[in-house]
Amino acid sequence: MASYFSCSIGEEQQFRVALQNGGMTAELVRTVGNDAALGRCMVEALKARLQTGSEPDHSPITHVISLDSTISLENAIAAGKYDWVNPIITSERFPDLGQGEVLLVVEVEVILIHLGKHKTGDRISAELDRRGLTPGDIRHLLALGAMHPKLQLQFPIMALGSSWRDPHGTRSFPVLWKDDRGRTLGLRSEKPDLRRSVEDRVLAVRA
Repeated sequence: MASYFSCSIGEEQQFRVALQNGGMTAELVRTVGNDAALGRCMVEALKARLQTGSEPDHSPITHVISLDSTISLENAIAAGKYDWVNPIITSERFPDLGQGEVLLVVEVEVILIHLGKHKTGDRISAELDRRGLTPGDIRHLLALGAMHPKLQLQFPIMALGSSWRDPHGTRSFPVLWKDDRGRTLGLRSEKPDLRRSVEDRVLAVRA
């Protein structure tokens, strides 16, 4: 008799046991069951692991970007041609761009660091400091998104150097990622949770 997943009952039972041994709980099952995006993340992670046959490559990735000292947040977002932008991301909440009075374009080396899933913004910042790095901000993130638009299709990219606090005091950081709409510019809460991808990258610059 075949199960819902077109495999034998015994194979499905082995799968359940493997998930349980790996830390899967009833709460996580309910959470994933109510969120198709999380289900896709799980499947993508499994496929990536099976394709490589080993641990994913989490080596730092370096890119060079150009920063324009006079560009506004709105123009920087437009340059990225994102398919969706979180409406909370405005110049009032993120006044980091467009502060220069004289046009100055500089090249900056940015490093994408993989620091794991269950870490808060402060812990990640401390780890970057230990490595001689500082968190990149929304200027670096938007320049990266405009110059390397396909990069965010591989993994989420967060900029911890810029943040917004909601009415409850929880910080959120700008993040480049993807969903069914395509390339997105959104916000990611500092609270570690299941929604944070195991493939998250943190944008950093040399201190």
